Amino acid sequence: MADVGRSALGLSVGATNLAAVTAERAVTRRSVLTLYRQRPPEVGVPSENPKLNEPGLVITDFVDRVGDPEGIVAADGTTHRSETLVADALRALAYTVADGRVLPDAVAVTHPAHWGPKAVDAVRVALGRVSEWSGGRLALLPDSVAALIALQANPGVPSRGIIAVCDFGGSGTTLALVDAANGYQAVASAVRHGESR
Repeated sequence: MADVGRSALGLSVGATNLAAVTAERAVTRRSVLTLYRQRPPEVGVPSENPKLNEPGLVITDFVDRVGDPEGIVAADGTTHRSETLVADALRALAYTVADGRVLPDAVAVTHPAHWGPKAVDAVRVALGRVSEWSGGRLALLPDSVAALIALQANPGVPSRGIIAVCDFGGSGTTLALVDAANGYQAVASAVRHGESR
């Protein structure tokens, strides 16, 4: 993902948790976003994020709504696009994992493998609107592909044949089939048992 000597950031979107990792640190937060009027949003719940120290507008269940044409209506009556909430949450998490430093040059964002093109495109557009990533190197890929790339880097995955990747997530189970000899490209749409988008 990154060139030697350049920093990189990995972000993962899940219905239950969001995660971020750099070469030095990893952070996981619940998929909960708190919006404030006077400062940037924060991601997570109070037990995992000490910066949640004042009241704000708490929004949950936005990950599974990405690509839905209806916005999410918050407790105060405002409406928010799910993909924008995902982008805001990932930006907040990126700054958390960077621990006050400049964000890394290269960013890879994984999304649930069962997301269709509409959801993926919606998140791609929303991430492109984040100023820190609008002109940078940002890759968006299914979590099943990211898992296989990680396994390939630490040998243990075949280089040919069809591979099944199972994701037992917080809101359902996804099965993805990929062709190892073809760069781990999906051979069919991922199958999801549970809620899907």
